[in-house]
Amino acid sequence: MKCPYCEGDLITIQLENNDGEFEEELRCSSCGGFWVKSMPDDGFAPDSIEKIDRPMPNYSLNVRNLMCPMDGTLLVASEFDAYPTGAKYWRCDDCSGNFYPKGQLALISEHQAKASKPAGIMGMSKAQATSAVMLLIVGSIAFIGSMQAGDGLTFRAAEITTTLTNPAPNFITLMLLGLTYLLGTMTAVLGRRRQMIYLGWAVIIVCLTGFSLIIFSP
Repeated sequence: MKCPYCEGDLITIQLENNDGEFEEELRCSSCGGFWVKSMPDDGFAPDSIEKIDRPMPNYSLNVRNLMCPMDGTLLVASEFDAYPTGAKYWRCDDCSGNFYPKGQLALISEHQAKASKPAGIMGMSKAQATSAVMLLIVGSIAFIGSMQAGDGLTFRAAEITTTLTNPAPNFITLMLLGLTYLLGTMTAVLGRRRQMIYLGWAVIIVCLTGFSLIIFSP
């Protein structure tokens, strides 16, 4: 299959969308342009694009008749005011494919990522903020319950005395467990990749298990 811009060979590549899924697209081995069969609704992940392309506004792209590499129909040049200055691509009305010259896909993907960033607390959406608050409440209850579970755990202003009568949970261990839970919560809520979200929830589950063992241990 040939590039509609320079007649170079189109090779298959994998690009990650913002849902963490990989899609097979085509890239020209000569001019570095991209043929995207169907742009994902939420766009491609900028860090996936940055590995092979860099944002490059181009004000001197030649306006020419480009033909769709899939069905041979005439591509339509697209320029939108909503996109950053210097962004341009061609689309096919028949197959919905899009051709992005070198630097244009990265430029548009970066713009979409900034435009879609939620404007909540620390950039979180309402759902993310709600999840964060619930997880913090659960973690706080588990942390306080773990401290109270140790009958011999005594706090003083200048020092911490730990009397192992039950035995009581070590204060430093509880602090490390609480900090790990907090980091897991941040990863699960703010993580953009599916792997990071899964890792965050795994850390949360491990920490809650640790708190439960301390609270309910004889």
